[in-house]
Amino acid sequence: MNFDDYLNTIEDVRVELIDKQPERVLRVSNLFLALIKDRIQRTGVNYEGNQFEAYTTPYAKKRQDGGYQTEYVDFTVTGRLWANILPQAEVKQRGVTEVTIKARDAENQAKLNGQFEKRGNILLGTEEEIDFLTQQEQREIQKILSKL
Repeated sequence: MNFDDYLNTIEDVRVELIDKQPERVLRVSNLFLALIKDRIQRTGVNYEGNQFEAYTTPYAKKRQDGGYQTEYVDFTVTGRLWANILPQAEVKQRGVTEVTIKARDAENQAKLNGQFEKRGNILLGTEEEIDFLTQQEQREIQKILSKL
């Protein structure tokens, strides 16, 4: 590889690491959210491994009458709440991207805020989920750096 080729490779790596960081961070954030949704909808377990506080008796009866499961809290009836929650990436400065995971509209953000008051932040990941995502990101960065 001649010097010009090496400089081009360095530039390509810089673009992938810095300029494409928001895309990479958003991909990881979407995976993170998918892991959280799956865990909660399948098990009703929070990030600490504990069941969320049970539905109130009247609400459990209403869910049961509607044909919904009541064994654990899954934050799902129509599915609109989970479908409405998305990560949003904002570049703060070069190489620094901030991600916020929230609902896209006021109605679902109010539902999410209400759950926060009742049951805590339902959008926190377990240690295993965070470790998995960290490893994924490290592998991707290593792949980019291996081009040098």
